[in-house]
Amino acid sequence: MAARHNSLHLTAQTVEARAQQAISRSVETSERLALLQEKTGCTLPFPFNAPATRAALERLPAQILRVTDALHQSLEPERRALRSGTLRGELFKTYLNALIAAEPKDHAYGSHADRIVDLLLETEEAAETQSLLHGTHHYTPTPVKLIPKLVEVGQLSQHDHVKDLGCGNGRLLALLHLMTGCRGSGVEILEGLSLQGEKLLRKNNLSSLSIRAGNALHENLSDATAVVLYAPFYASMFRTAVDGFEERASAGNFRIVLHGPMETFLDESPRFLRHPSSGAIRRYDAIGEQPLDLAQVCADLIPPANPIRPSSRKIRS
Repeated sequence: MAARHNSLHLTAQTVEARAQQAISRSVETSERLALLQEKTGCTLPFPFNAPATRAALERLPAQILRVTDALHQSLEPERRALRSGTLRGELFKTYLNALIAAEPKDHAYGSHADRIVDLLLETEEAAETQSLLHGTHHYTPTPVKLIPKLVEVGQLSQHDHVKDLGCGNGRLLALLHLMTGCRGSGVEILEGLSLQGEKLLRKNNLSSLSIRAGNALHENLSDATAVVLYAPFYASMFRTAVDGFEERASAGNFRIVLHGPMETFLDESPRFLRHPSSGAIRRYDAIGEQPLDLAQVCADLIPPANPIRPSSRKIRS
């Protein structure tokens, strides 16, 4: 199918075909780069998403630069469709699932689906230039292959306001919105990453999302219907985070969707009920406060008076 850089006719079939072609091009690109690096002795920065590594790439031989640019430019029709608002919702779900399905099983060159998504959104390379707060985890992007399951288990929709705690450069938040139409906000403790996230939202016209620099433990969750977590904390800090989750859970209509070995604290919480889902993604639903039944409270506090029983004796006339 010929690709036109000015427009892309979107159907489920065309986006599936484009996704399959993108993975094939990524595999071919990796193979060509491996040969070029072997010949030149140069090491390519990874990931080679164009905006972040431009300076490093320009120091490489022109052949390598042309190969990486070609893969980036081949995604221009999808990029235009995404930024104009047409490659979203069910069509974007189809595209993402097709990327995952077309992924080679050997993963000899890393995840091609992740590479394509980074090039499509033009994410910037995550560079941690400041010290992490004790108890927080180094930024690790949520693998693309997990995101459809996260949406499914979390039952995320356009009616949700999702909070991404430890959102990094905003990639997960952006993909959740593109798939579901949800509103969302992210908080990231590393200011450099949060600035990259703000830039990603602007360039992809994702105006219903926001990202700010801050401590996730101090985030106001009152307007959130769902929180997503991909291992932003170590166990000690997650225990503190659960206290905030429990406070929000008391109002009901709230759930937590997470990946990582952190569920123990939520299993022990009286405010959350674990959803019977299986696999790497888990969900916890808020139990919330039950409204007081004043009649029942009174009945429990005040024992009923002994009823007057009719006499069994006969009354003489």
